[in-house]
Amino acid sequence: MPLPKGKTNNPHGRPKKNNSLTLLLAKYGNKKIEVPEEKRNDPELKELHGMKLKDALAKNLWQLAVFNKDITSIKYIFDRIDGKPINTVVTGNDIEDIGVLKAIQKELFNEEELGEIQDEGTLEPPEETGTSSGE
Repeated sequence: MPLPKGKTNNPHGRPKKNNSLTLLLAKYGNKKIEVPEEKRNDPELKELHGMKLKDALAKNLWQLAVFNKDITSIKYIFDRIDGKPINTVVTGNDIEDIGVLKAIQKELFNEEELGEIQDEGTLEPPEETGTSSGE
């Protein structure tokens, strides 16, 4: 038998997560780095002293992206700042939607602007230079 409207079998709700990995990482990330006195002569370690772990992690991620040109780091930063790009797949059922989108496009843009937006054709691969192994 269903419960009456507004009633629940779980009046206190879902139990709080006390030890989730995300919570533990966030908690640990707020700890400050303590560099021993004898190692503070190293400029890199001196800069880290007193910095929060999460700030040091962000700094290292940026350094990987900028100085090492690490594509994974670059993509991660872009995804975090701009959000991940939306992946769309066109199926047979979406053909009608494309027609509707083209009709809307014609309403929004004049024919001259649409001509500029249209695809310019296919891209040809560059001609190969040098000799190939078959010659």
